Amino acid sequence: MSKVLRPIYRDCVIQAALLRAAATIGADPARTDEVVEVLLAAAYLHESTFRDEVGRAIRRLGDPALPGLLRRSVRPPLPADEGEAQVVKDSVAYRTAEYAGYQIDRMDRAHPRKALQAVSDDPARLAELLAAYGMVRSGDAAGPLLDFVDAAIPPVREAARQAFLAYVTGPAPRAERKLLRFVGGGTGESAAQLTYRDLARIAIMSRIASNHPELAEPDCRSAPKDSVIAEACEAQPERLARAYFQRLDDGRRERERAEIAAALREPDRAAAIAILDRLLADDPGLSARAELVPTYEQAAAEAAAAGDLALGARLWRKSAALLEDVRARPRRRAAGAGAPGRGRPRGHRGGPAHAAGHRRRAGAGGPGAADAPHRQRRAAGHRGDGDPHAPGLRDRPRRRRPVAAARPRRAVHPLARALVSGRAPARRGPGLRTDRTTGGRGPVSARLSPRSRTPRPSGETAGPPGSEINACPRGHAS
Repeated sequence: MSKVLRPIYRDCVIQAALLRAAATIGADPARTDEVVEVLLAAAYLHESTFRDEVGRAIRRLGDPALPGLLRRSVRPPLPADEGEAQVVKDSVAYRTAEYAGYQIDRMDRAHPRKALQAVSDDPARLAELLAAYGMVRSGDAAGPLLDFVDAAIPPVREAARQAFLAYVTGPAPRAERKLLRFVGGGTGESAAQLTYRDLARIAIMSRIASNHPELAEPDCRSAPKDSVIAEACEAQPERLARAYFQRLDDGRRERERAEIAAALREPDRAAAIAILDRLLADDPGLSARAELVPTYEQAAAEAAAAGDLALGARLWRKSAALLEDVRARPRRRAAGAGAPGRGRPRGHRGGPAHAAGHRRRAGAGGPGAADAPHRQRRAAGHRGDGDPHAPGLRDRPRRRRPVAAARPRRAVHPLARALVSGRAPARRGPGLRTDRTTGGRGPVSARLSPRSRTPRPSGETAGPPGSEINACPRGHAS
């Protein structure tokens, strides 16, 4: 290899090593999305020199890279003009989005059902992938999303529902049109393919017809756009989806109630606790939490009586956590009703704490009630002879304390400070010259005697005011 190509070869090796290291760094779930973004940005650098190495690094990340690739596979919209559309297709953003979709296909995860099945063992990644499908709104994912809207894990269930609602809410997407040429010579237009809204409508209506036919509605897609029922027909997918979700929630509550009742009737206390623990793990926001407290308390008492103090402590802690959560709900609801005292801080004058303290000081009940008359007499002003016109304490004039004579200030003026220290003043005015070589009417320091310009030893303070300022220098008349 020639010397000219050696630096290029060295840079290529370093770049390839960094791309391989990026796959190792992306194994951390907190950095996977950022690594995917960096790798896709490096795919088309240097005229796509390292694109193959970037693809290998992305595929080495595996299934955790699917949400990031899916979010970045959305292509920019193409304008109607063919020339402008070609310009958009030649842009780096469009080619990067195409490359992200190509990598998903190379990983054999292009079909949504297969991709969701690949990450179904990890609830966090599954919820992230469901949210990514809700952002991309791929038409093929409408049906698979409905498989997770009744999942046992709450984050997965909520992510699937929000993703499907993204398909059926908002403005209706515009369908791509295609030109039709008839045999007789005429032409016409028709929809090139179904939109994601149409596919979501088909998926929810099929699911309702299979599981809950009582919620089914007649399909009204053929209604004219200017008809009275056009708005109701446009909102039909969202309406059906929300009704389906509500029916699923009702069925889950009924199943939970039945399982709780079966657990409470269970004679084996250990089996009952296992069932209740599973219900709480599946749904931390279980509505019937207060009904589980007596069972946990009885199991804790039995464990403590049998000598298993560790198990009894764990059960007591669970019952205390359930009670704390039940009691905290009314407090959280009451916290937003408004604070007493119209927003004043606690203990502020005029608030309830101040009023209560005033009542205690005034003797309205409490241990200090016997001293109330004495406090009232003091508050009345100690009118000695009982004369109602006698001045009280607040009416009598206050005696002012004699103010001590002000001490003379040591630093009188910057000019005096310059006379004492032998240095030029820090603040130079227009009438004060700083040239030390001038004489007669030069600076003050130039007219000082050698004795006044001698620096004082450290620790020695200046004399009293006037001790050196008023003294005449040697050789000058007073």
